[in-house]
Amino acid sequence: MKQSQVSAPLHNDASRPPRVLIVKMSSLGDLFHALPLAHLLKRHTGATIDWVAQKEYCPVVTCFLEVARIIPFPRRSFWAVCTNATTIGT
Repeated sequence: MKQSQVSAPLHNDASRPPRVLIVKMSSLGDLFHALPLAHLLKRHTGATIDWVAQKEYCPVVTCFLEVARIIPFPRRSFWAVCTNATTIGT
């Protein structure tokens, strides 16, 4: 891939960089696999990057300097609440 293709802006409004939300909650290894994506998006677009992660993994995501905001999501307890809510009416 040519350098000019990689560094082309991915947004139309040059005065305002895009915002990107990465949702990666399944495993710790997946967080590290997605790190190059966050790095490249920040480097080539200047995007503001936010990340949704399991509460337990949020301290790891704080090490990713490209991430502006980390949104903790209680994945395990969330699905437990959903499951209980669907069985209440039966």
